[in-house]
Amino acid sequence: MDTIEHEQLPQIEWILEHDGKTPEGVDAFQFFLEILPLLGATDGLLRERKVLPVLYTWIIRGSVTDENARDLMRVVADQDHLFLGIGTVGEDTVYMRAFAAYLLSAFVRRHRETDLFAPQALRHLVDVSIRYLDEERDLRGYVSPETMWAHGVAHIADTVGELARCIELRQRELERMLNALGRALTTEAGVFIHEEDSRAAGAAIAILTRGLLSAAQIRAWLDRLVPAARYDGVLPNVHYGYVNARNFLRCLYHQAVALEAEKPLIEGIQSALAGLPKR
Repeated sequence: MDTIEHEQLPQIEWILEHDGKTPEGVDAFQFFLEILPLLGATDGLLRERKVLPVLYTWIIRGSVTDENARDLMRVVADQDHLFLGIGTVGEDTVYMRAFAAYLLSAFVRRHRETDLFAPQALRHLVDVSIRYLDEERDLRGYVSPETMWAHGVAHIADTVGELARCIELRQRELERMLNALGRALTTEAGVFIHEEDSRAAGAAIAILTRGLLSAAQIRAWLDRLVPAARYDGVLPNVHYGYVNARNFLRCLYHQAVALEAEKPLIEGIQSALAGLPKR
């Protein structure tokens, strides 16, 4: 057990036992910064069952002030957290990246309830979310019983879904996020197997149902999801891309139907599915 874990674990456990309450005499902002490094711990139980719940709860409940929350968002989204080791595959830095992505959704959720951020800060969150989708190469979901989850693509998709519901963000930001989701979810690097497609589809549907994108924009995006071939090209990569596109489109379709989305959207997704190459 490293020093920071040894020093802070009793307070973390006290907070969890007391439903997220801030201990007497503890500065929530400073304590947040002190335990933030543990968000990248390889001990999955410590990271996901102890540290993450405290940080997430303190963000959404306002345990840190608005000013502090704005400062913390910039820290979480920086090169040492959201982008720590970005582009690497199979390294332990993925845990910090992935769970920084998870925390960003909490900041946006708080904003939607309290108007926490100025439009410029929201656009910054759009930028970093798109960058993450474009640059993350470690596609692991569940890693092992000891380290548990990475799941960065799913986590950042949740953040995009929250951003999509921010009324301050308009057509340009929505289209950029939609395009980034499409690029990430049709990767040929491997097949998503831990419901990343479903989480990303939820974010995409939130964008598509805002009513700000034209029918032509939506049709063009759906067309870009459809791969040119299923087996022609470098195997197995081209087939990975096909499977990812098919699964993503299926998730889009079922979620659109469940939400009773407008008929043209549902028909557009059906048309994209019908256009998937047979061979």
